[in-house]
Amino acid sequence: MTPTDQTNDMASLVQKNIVLTEQVILQQKKIQRRLTAMVWGNYIRLLFILVPIILGVIYLPSLLKQFWNQYNQLTGLINPSSNTSVFSEMFSKAGNAQLEEFVRQLEKQKQ
Repeated sequence: MTPTDQTNDMASLVQKNIVLTEQVILQQKKIQRRLTAMVWGNYIRLLFILVPIILGVIYLPSLLKQFWNQYNQLTGLINPSSNTSVFSEMFSKAGNAQLEEFVRQLEKQKQ
């Protein structure tokens, strides 16, 4: 081979190398965009999981407390803040005659 043939071969190899390098760079850019999209998708997925948990930790105890108070009032369990404990205390201290009088007065009010 002559030096000019070697130079031509080297030039053609350099040109092929440049073309292949450009293709690799384009593929690398596509891969980088996809990876970035995947990372953002994972962050969004993480938010869909964490936001309800955080909101539940913040708001659920007060909601459960309100629900429990309503449940106790409906089932008749003694709750110090309700009037049922006052009535049960009054009826426990009242005698039979007083209770009978109370029932008579209620019947008169109904009529």
